[in-house]
Amino acid sequence: MEGLFTANEQEAITQLQRAGFSLQMLPAILANISVETDGTFDYGMKQYKGGPGRGMFQFEKSQLRDYNKFKGDQEDSMYLQSKFVQKNIFGEKGDRPHDLGWRARGLLSESLSGDSPASDKAKVFVEQYEKSGSPHLKRRQEEADRYNRLLFLNMVD
Repeated sequence: MEGLFTANEQEAITQLQRAGFSLQMLPAILANISVETDGTFDYGMKQYKGGPGRGMFQFEKSQLRDYNKFKGDQEDSMYLQSKFVQKNIFGEKGDRPHDLGWRARGLLSESLSGDSPASDKAKVFVEQYEKSGSPHLKRRQEEADRYNRLLFLNMVD
């Protein structure tokens, strides 16, 4: 996949997979990260105009508090942010650093693990995980389709 992605995109792909996300889940997640970070994939991203969002997923409020508790005194990284999100969606009861609620967790795990189009998965991710005030849904869905094409470009059915 070398040459298809920026260094930060490639690093995000590597760390998301290391955290436990499958390749099929990545287009929707990458699309959301791309929109949240304005395409930079900067895990140190601070929300524009001094807003509370932080990181690739723009954690804020209780989720940011829970992420900081999860991180502890470890250095912030793409991997830790990815692992935090993965555990919130797929972690066993008692091993979820931030409770998304059973409904959101179920919709996310079913969508990300299912066979629906990447654009549909991106929609579920923004609605159930990001809960963005400005969802830019069309952009997220277009990005998901683009990442899906790039990630599976050389694969044959």
